[in-house]
Amino acid sequence: MKKIMLMAGLLASASSQADVLNDSLNYMTGLLASDYQYVSANLTTSDYETQGIRDTASGFSILAGYHLKDTPFTLEAGISNLGESSIKPPEGVNFEISSSAFFADAKYSVQLFNQAHGYAKVGLNRLTVKQTSESTRHTSTQTKMMYVAGAQYNFANTAFISSEFVAYSADITSLSLGLAYKF
Repeated sequence: MKKIMLMAGLLASASSQADVLNDSLNYMTGLLASDYQYVSANLTTSDYETQGIRDTASGFSILAGYHLKDTPFTLEAGISNLGESSIKPPEGVNFEISSSAFFADAKYSVQLFNQAHGYAKVGLNRLTVKQTSESTRHTSTQTKMMYVAGAQYNFANTAFISSEFVAYSADITSLSLGLAYKF
């Protein structure tokens, strides 16, 4: 009799845990549902500040976004090539600097009027900076916080243009202009 009671208790407990797991999965499925996804291509102008010298470079970024249903949040991931710049210090050896980044961020959007939105992003980027001179070559890779402020204008439900300021690190920032396709 004790064994039957023990088995009945275990089965009741397992059934209760299965219901909790099912409810949790349904909640997560609803939470991670999407209104739309998009891909975006951006042209960038990056500012480099290194060793007290400032210069600019042109580059591009490509990203994919996943907008969470019925929320102002979007999850994004992408790559950036921030361009290459030749820096000629007043004294010393000329060198070239280039950088690229892989990034993932969370975007919070607020409707300003009609089809215009303002947004902020916070994320992580894996930033690789290469410095090359006539005699040396130095490459550094770091994971850093990334901060973004921007605006976008939606065209119907299929596309939007965006403009943003991106701080990849304390010494590398960029301005970008992009076009995105929603699907």
